[in-house]
Amino acid sequence: MNILILDILTDDCSVRRADRSLFPEVGGYAGMLRACAQRYESEYIDAGLSGQGELEAVLRKVSLRRYAGIIIGGSATSITAHDALQPWQTTVLSIIRCAWKLGIPTLGLCGGHQYGARALSEHPDAVQRNPLGRNMGSSPLWLTRLGKEHFIFRGITNRTSFQWSHMCIVNRSLKKHEDFSVLASHPMCWCAAFQSRSFIGLQCHPEVAVEQMRYGADFITRLASHRIPALQKEGFFAGKDGFVRFMREDVAPAPGSHLVVQNWVAHVEMVTKLSFWCKIRV
Repeated sequence: MNILILDILTDDCSVRRADRSLFPEVGGYAGMLRACAQRYESEYIDAGLSGQGELEAVLRKVSLRRYAGIIIGGSATSITAHDALQPWQTTVLSIIRCAWKLGIPTLGLCGGHQYGARALSEHPDAVQRNPLGRNMGSSPLWLTRLGKEHFIFRGITNRTSFQWSHMCIVNRSLKKHEDFSVLASHPMCWCAAFQSRSFIGLQCHPEVAVEQMRYGADFITRLASHRIPALQKEGFFAGKDGFVRFMREDVAPAPGSHLVVQNWVAHVEMVTKLSFWCKIRV
């Protein structure tokens, strides 16, 4: 079973270096993404910093059919209607649409969730800056009726904490999309998870819990420490005491959230086996 890991974190080399220095023991955010499919064969592509030719090769239908599933990670680049998209971003959107048409299971996490919403709605206003501001910290999401029955949240309750770090959200206009189903919400974003056929998007970061079982809420702690000036400007806290209080009150381990990734991988494995047996019977 071959899983494509599509890392859309950044197209800026300095941001990638900073990411690796923040999480050196796991090889940066890329290491966290790779851990999601560690039991299986996987192919990793740094979408922002790889050559455009490599991304376009993946886009060819023959290449995409090689993958049992696709995981698209978080991103430091936004894709609202006010952002000028780079060629690699446009290609990522095309990959998502093509995988959706082919029925390839795809999991979009945080930025991947937003890329999925824009790709599948084909509308530039599908993603917007959050009018409530940045969402950062540890908190549960609220499962909808569909979410409570969905395989992706098996073992998850409304008390299960997740890690959050995002400035943009999916626009409410996507409610009108016929293939769009909301699976979970959050006080800071009305759509915390959605499904559109074979695509599932989550605004939170369950992928960090896969590799982070050893060090709890360190993902948010290190990110917040790196962004202290920006967080102070946005009113999260004032001064050193405020930062300490923010860490104590708003950041906590989220050990159960890794179940989301496990559930998705198990689903991909089941779909792959069913496809294999169907081909044999034919």
